[in-house]
Amino acid sequence: MHKGGDVVQENITANVAQDVVTLEFQRNDGTLITQLIDFSREVQILKALVLGEEERGQSQYQVMCFVTHISKEEFISSDAISKLRQ
Repeated sequence: MHKGGDVVQENITANVAQDVVTLEFQRNDGTLITQLIDFSREVQILKALVLGEEERGQSQYQVMCFVTHISKEEFISSDAISKLRQ
């Protein structure tokens, strides 16, 4: 069972002109997750950069990207995010 609380750093940005919101966070194990929501194209892009384990003979890191279609109503708008950050 995953208990949570393993996020070391988190950053959220909004670009109202491009209608994009980006959430980026890093976990204790070094994994870096970036979520980009593009409202004008109705697309969500998730990127995970996972550090490899040398003792298992894995490469230094692995990058995985996932692109999915979204509905604008599923997320808080870039305009609202930019106002929250003020």
